[in-house]
Amino acid sequence: MIYYKEVCGTFTKLRSVTSEDAEFILSLRTNSELSRFLNKTENDLPLQQEWIRNQQTRAGDYYFVICKDNNQPVGLVGLYNINDDCSAGEMGRFICAATPVQYWEAIILLHDFGLDVLGLSKILYRELSENVKVRATTRRFGSEFVGYGHAVDEGTEYAEYQVSRSNYSEIREKSMKRLLEFSNKCTARNRGGSHGN
Repeated sequence: MIYYKEVCGTFTKLRSVTSEDAEFILSLRTNSELSRFLNKTENDLPLQQEWIRNQQTRAGDYYFVICKDNNQPVGLVGLYNINDDCSAGEMGRFICAATPVQYWEAIILLHDFGLDVLGLSKILYRELSENVKVRATTRRFGSEFVGYGHAVDEGTEYAEYQVSRSNYSEIREKSMKRLLEFSNKCTARNRGGSHGN
């Protein structure tokens, strides 16, 4: 599906993926370090463009480019597998080559979109158990651990988390404070780097 508006924050915004983004998507998804815990993507531009066109017509499936405030793309995130009754959706396809500020705000914006704009009751995450870094971020965000499961086709274990609309305002408030902390650290670091002989 296509969301025709932008989801805007202070430092970052989300906009729907278009077929023109295929090359950027491949640059991230074929990067072995960044895509280590994602499904494998063939480095095939026409195939990726076709996948995007199909995604745009698929009900309950949103795919966003994460952009800096100057419109430069820095990552991707999706909200998909949305129930027919819009009670829940799944966050994934998250891959980012951004600062901690942009990374963290992208997570907030995706939840704002799902819980506030679409009115979902909850957003689910399924993360590979071995993806320790992302799981730590998920916990810091305030997501509730639901349990473990196994991917049928691969037999790999994943951890499942969720964020509910009922407690999102509290999570968002804490997340915005953390975003400000990240921003202040980056500003201080940049100021420190600008001094010298």
